[in-house]
Amino acid sequence: MTAIDGDGRADLFFRAGAGGGPEVTAFDGAHLSKRNPNLDPLALFYALQPSSFTGGVRVGSMLGFFSNGKLGPLLLAAAGPSGGHR
Repeated sequence: MTAIDGDGRADLFFRAGAGGGPEVTAFDGAHLSKRNPNLDPLALFYALQPSSFTGGVRVGSMLGFFSNGKLGPLLLAAAGPSGGHR
């Protein structure tokens, strides 16, 4: 479970598969489960460069330490199955 907005509830990450671009979008999981969900993304970013990359993206998460010594969620991103050495 990864909560990037600090509410302690799992958030959802969507990415492109093989042949898709390097975009990753994160949504607030708590808001998506409501009767009238908020579909505004928490984050939208390119996980790999250049933005024209079409190998898809794999995403994962883990807890890790930031440079300030605090423990928090980290988002991991890597090139998808057709992404080569990226």
